[in-house]
Amino acid sequence: MLAKQACRLINKTNPLVTNSMKARYYADTDFLDAGLGANPSFMWRSIMAAQGVVKQNCRRKIGDGRSTRVWQIPWLPCCDNGFPTTVPHEELKDILVHNLMTEDQKAWDVDVLNDLFNDRDRALIQQIPIPSRSRPDPWYWPLDDKGVFTAPRRVEFLNTFATELWKKIGLQDIIPGDESVTVLQILLNAFRTNNRDKRALVGLFCWGIWFRRNTWVWDKRSISVFGVQSMAMQLLQDWRRNQEQNEDSDHRNQRARTSRWCKPQEGWIKVNIDAACHHQLEFIGMGCVARDDSGRFLRARSERMQGGMSPREAEAWSFRAALSWMKLWKTQR
Repeated sequence: MLAKQACRLINKTNPLVTNSMKARYYADTDFLDAGLGANPSFMWRSIMAAQGVVKQNCRRKIGDGRSTRVWQIPWLPCCDNGFPTTVPHEELKDILVHNLMTEDQKAWDVDVLNDLFNDRDRALIQQIPIPSRSRPDPWYWPLDDKGVFTAPRRVEFLNTFATELWKKIGLQDIIPGDESVTVLQILLNAFRTNNRDKRALVGLFCWGIWFRRNTWVWDKRSISVFGVQSMAMQLLQDWRRNQEQNEDSDHRNQRARTSRWCKPQEGWIKVNIDAACHHQLEFIGMGCVARDDSGRFLRARSERMQGGMSPREAEAWSFRAALSWMKLWKTQR
């Protein structure tokens, strides 16, 4: 996907975005020769990570040759290396492909080619047809039959490292042998045919592969298969633990919602008590509230005592204090 965005920049698919990026990051050059700059954004860093892939695999299709520099842009029809391998003369480093054509722009100037290029470069140049009508030099993707950039569908997901990882955790069955199946289809099938834990495992290992890729791009640090596996399994355990805690919390909240104050029998008074222990300040506090059989508030009391107690002892002291308070109140029920 990053390489596709880079191809859109060099093809000027969106002129507004392309001109904005060019003005900000590569005003005096083109994308293939651009650098990160002094203060690059995260988006620009990400696109620049794919610059090498684009530079290695894309090619310039020759039209009038007026926008293609001979030694700075890949334009030769060779999948391995689109740049000329001939060492240029110092004064000829910035010449354009246009300068290699005859005056009528309908053929290659053989004398110029013989003077400037080695056998390999000369043979490749002469394979390039010159269009009958003058037109700009577009970019194309030689790995695709239509010349349009297509991201490798299974490279990152099914490369050697990833395949070894899937086999190590016993998920090699999710990878079909049919090369026409896309990564999206593989993942959809894995999520449809597996239980929740296995779906979580697939998602976490995909994240682990992507994290390993970013660690190498930004920090030049490689993570082993065991490292990715350990990291993903730890995340899975944390996720399961969090799910269990959420379920316990839901049960507690349900119990809390169903636990309600109940009225006493007719003619009786109900007293609720509670206690709190403050170990750092070394004191305990208690509180009690009295309500009648209709739930009407009657009176309340709180008390504080210096000293340290366990929670059980504090509750017992609170119960005793409430009984003494009720005794002073002179009620029998």
